[in-house]
Amino acid sequence: MITSVSEAGRESAYTASMQRFDPQQYFARRAAEERAAAERARDERAAQPHRELARRYADVAKGDLKLVSDTFAPSATGLPAEFTILP
Repeated sequence: MITSVSEAGRESAYTASMQRFDPQQYFARRAAEERAAAERARDERAAQPHRELARRYADVAKGDLKLVSDTFAPSATGLPAEFTILP
């Protein structure tokens, strides 16, 4: 039983941390947030990057684009395999 607001916060944080991460849901939410930011922008130069990000997030959510981490196989150095470190 929850007896205080602080206990409610801890319980909700615990419950949220136990949920499984859903990339499709995350990217769909980010797309919606970027669309909202574009609508709030007072200048077209500020709105345009938000619209572009919204489009890209929506594409990833639909599975139309791959994430960079899916595209490149990083080496032990963290660089993509096609990069080499010169002596």
